[in-house]
Amino acid sequence: MIRNQKIKYLLINLKIIIFLLLAFLIRLFIKTKAKRFVILWGHNLDGNLRAFFDHYHEKQYADYELYFLANNQKLYTKLKNKFGHSIFSANKFKHIIKVFDCKCIITSHGPQTLHLLKILSPKIAFIDVWHGTPFVEYEEWQLKTMKSYSALFLPSEYVKNKYKSSFNFNKVEHVVTGLARHDMLFEQNLKMNEIKKYLKLSSYEKIILFSPTWRQKDEPSEIPFNIGNKLFLQKMSEIMVKNNSILIFRLHQNSSSKINFSDFQNIRMLSQLDYPDTEKLLKITDILISDWSSIITDYCVLDRPIIILDSHLPKSWISKKTWIDRGGYLAQSFDELLDLLLETMLNCNLVISQSQLAMKEQVIGSMFDGHTSSRYHEKIKKIILEN
Repeated sequence: MIRNQKIKYLLINLKIIIFLLLAFLIRLFIKTKAKRFVILWGHNLDGNLRAFFDHYHEKQYADYELYFLANNQKLYTKLKNKFGHSIFSANKFKHIIKVFDCKCIITSHGPQTLHLLKILSPKIAFIDVWHGTPFVEYEEWQLKTMKSYSALFLPSEYVKNKYKSSFNFNKVEHVVTGLARHDMLFEQNLKMNEIKKYLKLSSYEKIILFSPTWRQKDEPSEIPFNIGNKLFLQKMSEIMVKNNSILIFRLHQNSSSKINFSDFQNIRMLSQLDYPDTEKLLKITDILISDWSSIITDYCVLDRPIIILDSHLPKSWISKKTWIDRGGYLAQSFDELLDLLLETMLNCNLVISQSQLAMKEQVIGSMFDGHTSSRYHEKIKKIILEN
């Protein structure tokens, strides 16, 4: 299964490469003026890309046209049905040649296959908004394809300084904008009751979100402290039922874990694939339980309790050097986790830990104000005009 997925992924990227080379050859003989197109490029239309996409269409900006480029047919069909002509497919040559003629590409996971486009058409401006604020510092070589970018949109001055000192991006503009997906978390008028009703969560006193980072098949389970799925779910279920609360399991979209929840009351799986609107879920969450996932750095802006699992870094992570300190209440054993969970559920006057407040200052600083997408737009306009 995994081997077939890898082959499919390679074939998709090979097709994109062929299309880019064909577009390059055509443009050698048939010149056209670069169009005011801005292309969003990532694994999915979510996170910062989705937040900015929604903001652009809400404001109906006329300074440029904005499109999302889907990297596979299934995603393209799904998004095309929802958003119409604003979605391009990397598997269609007529769309790739439009991408070749664009002014700017905004990425959330680096350029990936479109690094070739940067080589073939260096005038195209590349901007990265990233997909999460990691606790672990990347190795410089992991981001080498971004050294030719025009700009990096970063969440805070602290992260900006870390990027400058760690990655040697001397020719790349480091712009502190905040994270676009945080605008929804800042929004006071977000209809939380409607979200709960849609997810059928209205009847619960507390919503607890369990969202660990991705671990590969040869690593320990996302279930912490090596206690096994059954005992973990049984104890959690007992607490949830007793306190009329619910535990939402939200594993990474690449997770291979197979967990049966059917025998446990008040526990539900809600994966990224089933419900990609992470910010809406965070908005209605009362307590977050996680380990090394960057979802912690998103949730901390809400000043609600975070329980940190004292687990090892995933083996698959190349770098082991942390550059942001995790903040929250640290659970070093399963018993501590249960005690902390009960305390945070029952104590209405619980004070947010100093470590969590310090983490919030590092990862977002003064940029949590609901205007990040507007800052994206203004900077993109400027880059397009200068390009």
